[in-house]
Amino acid sequence: APIAIRRMGTQVTASMLKKIIRSFALAAVLIVGYFAARESYEMTRPPPPEPTYQFLILGDSHAVPAHVTRAQGWPQQMITIFREERLLVNDPDLIAETGMQTERLGVEIDDPKYLGKYNLVLLQTGADDIVAGVDAETYRVKFANLLIKAKSLVDGDSSRVIVLSIPDWTAIRAKPVSNREKTRATIDRF
Repeated sequence: APIAIRRMGTQVTASMLKKIIRSFALAAVLIVGYFAARESYEMTRPPPPEPTYQFLILGDSHAVPAHVTRAQGWPQQMITIFREERLLVNDPDLIAETGMQTERLGVEIDDPKYLGKYNLVLLQTGADDIVAGVDAETYRVKFANLLIKAKSLVDGDSSRVIVLSIPDWTAIRAKPVSNREKTRATIDRF
């Protein structure tokens, strides 16, 4: 004789109870199987590649000083520090050379190969403009244009353009500088 269980006005037979239990057991097996398969898939899937950052450095003789190796210059030292911190950075693109004034930098970065591929632009210029005798107002206009161009290289995000000040080379006593005070004042003005 079938065993009847009465609950909330519904009669459940033993065979119905077995079917319900089997259904729950099957659902549990399917759920466990799904999560096991998903975990197995996640373990075999290669990790996503970490981002690689690309920098552009715009500069003059202070970005690539003639008296030190490239590894000793600040651009490469900066990249080395980033790599020590486990940030994936490519070697920076570098538009800099001794004697490169702001106007020429502005022309060089107009090359389409530089457009929109940088995470960060670092700019250090002005020393060669001072040495060449460019006046502060002319420098200001050319530098402002250079900043606009640099900003366009990082998708318009000015927070990704860093300007480094012109180093005060008059502080190096061993370096021959004519009229240190005037040169120092010009560096400050620029």
